[in-house]
Amino acid sequence: MIDRTRAHHIYDRALMWLILGFFVLHMGNHLFVLLGDGPHIAVMDALRVVYRFPILEALLLWSIYRQIRAGIRQTKRFGLKKPRGVLAVLVWSGLYLIGFLVIHMSAVTVARYALGLDTNIYFGAAGYHVMPFALFFYPYYFLAILAGFTHWGAVLWLRNRARDPKRAMTQFRTLTFIGVVMACLVTLGMGGHLGGLTIPDTYLATYR
Repeated sequence: MIDRTRAHHIYDRALMWLILGFFVLHMGNHLFVLLGDGPHIAVMDALRVVYRFPILEALLLWSIYRQIRAGIRQTKRFGLKKPRGVLAVLVWSGLYLIGFLVIHMSAVTVARYALGLDTNIYFGAAGYHVMPFALFFYPYYFLAILAGFTHWGAVLWLRNRARDPKRAMTQFRTLTFIGVVMACLVTLGMGGHLGGLTIPDTYLATYR
């Protein structure tokens, strides 16, 4: 007889690993912006063969929806005022990611299906190059990347703190440090400060 509790746990873990795998690949892809738009788009096109495969893309979207729903439940469980330290980081980074994902996925959907735009690096970076929108996009993306890594670190801390608190805190601090570095590099890259990045007028026009 199938242990439904165990099967559900395996299912949840599989979806979590799917999101984590996409996040790591997505962040790795973004680092190629430091080499210019050509290398970034070449890597993205190669990765899209995998993550835009219809079944996998549907699973990824379903996984993100489930994580958003779980995040809302966890926020209700912990509340907004009681958490302190790493637990507070877990709650607030999760809330930021929920807001970011809702906005980002809505924007991508409109761009792809209503405007007919390829949501590549130009789509993501265009807002950095048009004032006053740049004043929003610089902190918006920086905090999203940082929140992704700190949330990952906080989840590991929550799971491991009872068994090995020192290791759990080291994992949290390491991922937070990586998040700061990644957020700085990607934000500067998207803003065109560390490499050649020329945004086509088609993308800039969406902000004018």
